[in-house]
Amino acid sequence: MSSKEDDRLSSLPSDIMITILSLLPLKSAISTSILSRSWRYLWTHISALRFTSPYYVTNKFYLDLFRTLGRMSWQKIYTLELIISTQTTASRINIIELGYCLLCIGHSIKEFKVKFEIYDYMIDVPPYIFELQSIEVLELGGLGIRNREINYKLPKLRKLVIDIGGFDLECLGNLVKSCPMLEILRVNVDVRENLAYPIEIISRNLKWVCIILIDARQYFTQGKKKVVFDAPKLEYLEFNSPIMLKFCFLKTPSWLLRAKLSFEDDELKTGLVEWSINPKQGLLTLLNPIFRVKTLRLSGDILIGLSKIDQNKVQKFEKLTHVEMKLSNRSYPRFIGVNKFLQRCPNLQSLVLRRRCDSYFWMICLLPCMFGNIYEGNYDFRKCDFKIICNFANVVTDDKMMIEITMNVYRDDQLIKSVKDFVLKNQLWRLYDELEMIEQMVS
Repeated sequence: MSSKEDDRLSSLPSDIMITILSLLPLKSAISTSILSRSWRYLWTHISALRFTSPYYVTNKFYLDLFRTLGRMSWQKIYTLELIISTQTTASRINIIELGYCLLCIGHSIKEFKVKFEIYDYMIDVPPYIFELQSIEVLELGGLGIRNREINYKLPKLRKLVIDIGGFDLECLGNLVKSCPMLEILRVNVDVRENLAYPIEIISRNLKWVCIILIDARQYFTQGKKKVVFDAPKLEYLEFNSPIMLKFCFLKTPSWLLRAKLSFEDDELKTGLVEWSINPKQGLLTLLNPIFRVKTLRLSGDILIGLSKIDQNKVQKFEKLTHVEMKLSNRSYPRFIGVNKFLQRCPNLQSLVLRRRCDSYFWMICLLPCMFGNIYEGNYDFRKCDFKIICNFANVVTDDKMMIEITMNVYRDDQLIKSVKDFVLKNQLWRLYDELEMIEQMVS
């Protein structure tokens, strides 16, 4: 700093300066000790230790750290964060040992975050982490959890984020059950080696859940297709899997307001609902218990499943006002499913269809199915804002394009006219020719 007038931070109260230092990586916090005498020992009072690779894996920093930790032994450490990008197994093991030493020093840890940016699922999460009585936030990434003999004791945990592989599904169920105060759960897990148990999410205080299953096809083919929920206070549910699973809600989530459900394989660009022994039953066990939601997003072959069931067996979604649906290439069966589902949503205010395709042919399937069949059921959509968002490649220039059409839905000629105006304005001549065909089909 050039002058005392420029040193505005030093004039702040010490507790504010310590709070600021606690937000920095530990190396940066220690570096502030050279600024002035008033800064020299401030870092020893920080309540958060944040390690960012590769600094702490160098021998000099590692030795310096242990030499200085003694000065902080009296200080309560509330946050411990390790972000690791090193590729050597030896360094990873040293870091785990380092974390253990730090936890021994700070018995008041409330937040513990470990993230291996380069995943190594063969390294298990140290079991002592699951015995921290004071911890409230736990985030683990890039490791594995395969030890079924872990004794989980996390009575104060409120937030759990897991992004790992080699995670036994029985361990997941036991972990969630051991957290009576848990409110937020996010799980991103590879289930290729987890074929023996259903997925169980049982927690009386859980409010926010996001579960992403990676490569669940093998899990499904073994017949283990059940997902059990007992979370009566649930407000948000997100479930992402390549295949449709059977759901069992032990208690109806009366507080559920938002749901985001996707059953689509990212590699194949199509869902695998046809692998299900009974896709109709699996779909109804998912949709009917969540009929109180206000916002719903669906994607993948859940829409194909809807096309195959009796729509009268689906609960009416009386409170549902906003729906977004993502459609992939196999269009027509999905549009039939969309048609059936929307007729169970009497108070819908906005509808968004997202479409990924390689040509303009989507319009031919979309308009007759959506606006012909729905009106045959005497369903009034004139109060609903409708939007189509379509990503495709221009057949002439091969450039990526996106169409976004917002329209009010009427059965008269205004519908086709609004689309035609958009097409002419953007010079999409091939689509204009196809609209001539659509007019004949709708009429």
